[in-house]
Amino acid sequence: PIFPLTDCIVGETTCDGRKKMYELLSWEKPMHIMELPQMPDEKEALVHWIAEVKKLKIFIEEQLGVKITEEKLKQSIKDVNEERRLLVEIHKCRKEHPVPVMGVDLVGLTTKFAYSVDRKPYKEKLGNLLEGLKYRIQNREPACSPDRPRILWTGLGNSLGCDKVLKLVEECGGVVVCQEGCGGITRIEDMVDEKKDPIEAIAERYLRVTCSCMTPNTTRFKDIDRLITEYNIQGVIDLTWQFCHTFNIESYRVKELVKGKHGLPFLHIVTDFSQSDIGQLRVRIEGFLEQISLRN
Repeated sequence: PIFPLTDCIVGETTCDGRKKMYELLSWEKPMHIMELPQMPDEKEALVHWIAEVKKLKIFIEEQLGVKITEEKLKQSIKDVNEERRLLVEIHKCRKEHPVPVMGVDLVGLTTKFAYSVDRKPYKEKLGNLLEGLKYRIQNREPACSPDRPRILWTGLGNSLGCDKVLKLVEECGGVVVCQEGCGGITRIEDMVDEKKDPIEAIAERYLRVTCSCMTPNTTRFKDIDRLITEYNIQGVIDLTWQFCHTFNIESYRVKELVKGKHGLPFLHIVTDFSQSDIGQLRVRIEGFLEQISLRN
């Protein structure tokens, strides 16, 4: 429903599949693709990415007939940082045991909220959600029983519309208490520096993305290591879409970390957007959750 309403499309070069899809989308709408450097530790990477952000600014100004000033950028950075802080606090409520909200419900709410064009109502909705979760924690109104295995979700599939495996996990008796990866908490914890030049600050922040296309991608594994402890995780599910080879390969290192260092059950799932493998996935997930239950 969003595509017909757009004036233009902005893409980036994280994923090979995306790059090819952008070529097709460009037949329908004006398209601007940002070339993301994939060796972020190299000093030339930031220089190049700053130039890409500047080109994006020019594209938006031309397409929408607006003037993006330094003052407006600084205000937008401040506003979005405030949104991120609210989202972080919402996610941290899931450290409670039992959790005040199911994973699939939180993903549904935050995804729908994010489609708000006017950011003020979006921020208000986040604030109301946070207050509601705090109320449930204070009044001991959990979303599920305490015997559900606490699952860390890594990789992909963290938004409404691509959450079929997340739904299966909670239908089978688990509860996803934390998400790492695309759409997870690690993508919102990192703020844009409000004291620096806004273009450079934006570039620095988005060059720190822990996408599997980056090399080396050590920050992702540090995040997973930290989240396992912070959220009292009992098992880890790593999801890969069939077309995402970099996440597929990184799953080996995720498994080594989860099983080798933490001694936790680990399940790697490779799937797509279809419903054809639901039965098979359900059997695998039920076995995975049973494995956790037998340990506890």
